[in-house]
Amino acid sequence: MLLLCPFMLYALIPTAHALPGWFAGGPGATLSSSAAHVVIARSPGFTTLTLAQDVSSNRRDFAMIVPVPSIPLEGDVREVSPDSLRTIDAYTAPRLVSYPCDAYVGQVVPPAGPLMAYTMLACEGDQSPRVAPDSGIGDDGVMVEETVTVAASYQTGVYTVQVLDAAEAGHLLAWLADNGYDVPDAAAEIIQAYLDEGNYFVAAKVRLPNLDPVWLAPLQITYAADTLTLPLRLGALAGRGQQELLMYIVTRAEWGGVGIANYPETTFEDECLVPEGQNFVDFYASSLKGGFGARPAWVRECAWAAGNCDPCAGAELGPRTVEDLGFEPGRLGSEFAVTRLRMRYDPAVIAEDLEFYVGGVFQPEQARFIRYHAGLTSTFPTCGIGYESVPGAECVPYGYESGCSDG
Repeated sequence: MLLLCPFMLYALIPTAHALPGWFAGGPGATLSSSAAHVVIARSPGFTTLTLAQDVSSNRRDFAMIVPVPSIPLEGDVREVSPDSLRTIDAYTAPRLVSYPCDAYVGQVVPPAGPLMAYTMLACEGDQSPRVAPDSGIGDDGVMVEETVTVAASYQTGVYTVQVLDAAEAGHLLAWLADNGYDVPDAAAEIIQAYLDEGNYFVAAKVRLPNLDPVWLAPLQITYAADTLTLPLRLGALAGRGQQELLMYIVTRAEWGGVGIANYPETTFEDECLVPEGQNFVDFYASSLKGGFGARPAWVRECAWAAGNCDPCAGAELGPRTVEDLGFEPGRLGSEFAVTRLRMRYDPAVIAEDLEFYVGGVFQPEQARFIRYHAGLTSTFPTCGIGYESVPGAECVPYGYESGCSDG
């Protein structure tokens, strides 16, 4: 018998809940978020980002700004249902299993971690973004030729989307200010770096129905890209203290598992018994803290060829779900894999966007822990202790109870 016990998302493992982005606006404007998710689907020559987050604001109008290496076509920027994000989060979550000698119980305990690869900006007033004017004023007060172009405009769900093209950061900042976005001057250097690399900026404005805290509808962006990367520098500019980034990457199975090439990997112990009497949520949070140091680092929590699971932490991740997340639309017969990465870092030392690699050989991995039972101490090591021998202990099957305990 396999019993699954899903937990509420986003509220389990305590985190700083500080996102690698800024929330800015006019006088008195405040925006905050406690959790966010990003899915990165990589197809040959294309990347799809699916972004979702909760938001609390005293302003109904604001925007997300995302740097992209090419102009998304109409239909490539779209509002999507959150169901697929919930499915991939549960499917890849670290889990606690119980072995009653002849069976086991899989208990899903998905630790939450906020993440965001884009910047939030408050909009001044309730006006809609306007087309860039013909001229602007430079830093020295002299009129200069305006070089900001609205390369494309789309409406999708609650989002009004514009794709901006510019050569100079000063002109782009002037356009954003003229259109009601309050952007700190400190962003100019990083924005210029993105522009010099040939990037465009997707500006997605949303108007909340009221000022109650709400989860925004996920926004999905597909664009042509030669490499698999995630923009992090712009968002890191406004981060304070340690940040946490949780990523789900969907790729072809034959490409192998995914890792981050330009930041170091860390590890923590798993496939071990949670020490007796310890709450799993608290234990896992402590394990993560011990695995990350002062330097930016990442850990792989799951790498799995979809279509099966051992044990299943939620619904199986089928081809229709990953197609909804942007993986090779129209090729439902393709074999795919999903990798879940968690990264922690101090934004003050982030100088590069994330550059991903694929391993070529797929090695299944999952963060899995075993509920403590004295009879299993000679079969599995106890986390942080090692193998033990408990005199008189026997492996006696657990009784199945209704509901879940957090042992």
